Amino acid sequence: MIKINTYLKKQVIISSLENINEEMERYFVPLKSKVDLCYIDDFDYIEGAITICSDEKYILDFRHWDLVDQLWVYLLHATYEMLTQKKEVKFYFPDQPIEFKMKLVSDYAILLSVKGEKHVVNSKEFLEALLDGGQHFFAILYQCKNGQTISRSREELELIKEVGNLVGLHFI
Repeated sequence: MIKINTYLKKQVIISSLENINEEMERYFVPLKSKVDLCYIDDFDYIEGAITICSDEKYILDFRHWDLVDQLWVYLLHATYEMLTQKKEVKFYFPDQPIEFKMKLVSDYAILLSVKGEKHVVNSKEFLEALLDGGQHFFAILYQCKNGQTISRSREELELIKEVGNLVGLHFI
């Protein structure tokens, strides 16, 4: 089973990544609803983490925190490109030299690579979790009072619908 969640970074300085996964509550809050938007000071610079967990093992964890809104955009656009062009795609995190690659290796499997560490995931499970997580994130951001963020969220929600249609998943 694949789980993808979004967390917002609290206004606490992270001085070490060594125990960040075990102490994540100290630095991050899960984005669950509009109420959690209070953790965002600057809608042009939203810090946080996207976690991707497959069968209880992290593919992305809290060590990979970054500009979470931009990271979601990168993930969604790379997914669209991978599916429509049937090729390996890669991008770097917005504020870190972390390389993320995706490749559709069969109708049933996607190869993910984070900083060279490879993981094979079930494509249907991954795409469903990714689109659900992206929709959840952008639907909450869409409720903020920042016009530019609302517009960007609307565009990403449309992309999620489009990618969902490509793979037979329907999103409202």
